[in-house]
Amino acid sequence: YTCILQGAREAPISNTPVKYIELYKRCWETEPDLRPSISEIVVRLSTMRLKPVYNPPSQLPENSRNLNALLSSISTGHNPTLIFDENLAVPWKPNNEMPPDYGTCKYGHKFTDVEWCSKCEARNFCEDFYMWSSGDQQLDELIKESQLNATNVSNYIEWIKLDQFKDFKIIKEGEFSTVISAIWRDGPREVWDEESSRWEGASNTKVVGRFLKVYESDISTLLKEVKLHLCCDKVIRCYGVTFAPTYNYGLVLKNTSYGNLHNFINQRAFIGWWQKLKILEGIILGLNQIHLKAGYIHRDLHSGNILIDQDELSASVLSACISDFEFSIPIGSDVSKSQFNSADRKVRRRRIKKALPIITSDHIEIDLLRSISIKYNSTEFKFDEDDLLLNSSV
Repeated sequence: YTCILQGAREAPISNTPVKYIELYKRCWETEPDLRPSISEIVVRLSTMRLKPVYNPPSQLPENSRNLNALLSSISTGHNPTLIFDENLAVPWKPNNEMPPDYGTCKYGHKFTDVEWCSKCEARNFCEDFYMWSSGDQQLDELIKESQLNATNVSNYIEWIKLDQFKDFKIIKEGEFSTVISAIWRDGPREVWDEESSRWEGASNTKVVGRFLKVYESDISTLLKEVKLHLCCDKVIRCYGVTFAPTYNYGLVLKNTSYGNLHNFINQRAFIGWWQKLKILEGIILGLNQIHLKAGYIHRDLHSGNILIDQDELSASVLSACISDFEFSIPIGSDVSKSQFNSADRKVRRRRIKKALPIITSDHIEIDLLRSISIKYNSTEFKFDEDDLLLNSSV
């Protein structure tokens, strides 16, 4: 720690990408306001497409393989794996919590996020409005509104034509929805191209299409789900909406690495404590946004609607996110436990026939930590949303 205060920093390993070196050197800045935010780091790392670089111990300097030699070399400043910069040996100053400065675009407009100019992007979106239509005016307006108000690369949706997809595969054919996996040819715009200074699509991205059968007669459920996705960034990512003649309108969602919680736990003999806590954290953050930010309750929260993904920065870390808002309603709606619409009653009857237990948020925590939450008869548990909403632990 003392050496760090004196200006000691890690020297770049050979073959380290230049952009990566530039990024981590910015993290060394003594002034907090000059350091990149965690969101900028995540975006930049995800667009670098880095390849792993491994140096076996035999190739490391002798004084880096032995702890005592390493400490000695650091104290004397003679370690080839370190660099010393007097300009970095400055006492840390408290951060005043000022909003990050992402810089400006070539027209002088301030970026609202990493390489994102809301004004320029809104203009670009407007130029393409005449090139597409979902066939429903309300949906068109919702998509356009999200694009005109987008403040970063991921908080808007788009209309995605069916011919953009290939390699269709039915994952699940249910009573109320059909879930399909496919490859999106152009992919979501999430790769930053330094040469053209614009966001490009991550081509051939695997996605999931969720087509609800209630859309056939009423598009209001679709609009509600889209709005919830736009409002909450701690739930499963929604890229946009598409239309398939066989299935009607469908949401195009991010494909998660491990599927739902039900399958994830059943396929694993052991889950570490840190991973369990990360899963619980994801569930809590998602519910917090749904309840407090969007003002909704989920009402159909079970292990099949909790998706497990790989963390953006570490393959060994898990993240969890909530999906499926078909039965969600605003908090305070005039709907009691004995008052459900026909679709709700069907769901309840289906679950009662399977004798599925109702468990509260306390059980979510305890059972997940024991890794037994959904192994009973290979069924999916139903979480009581009223208990979740009122329980202080969530």
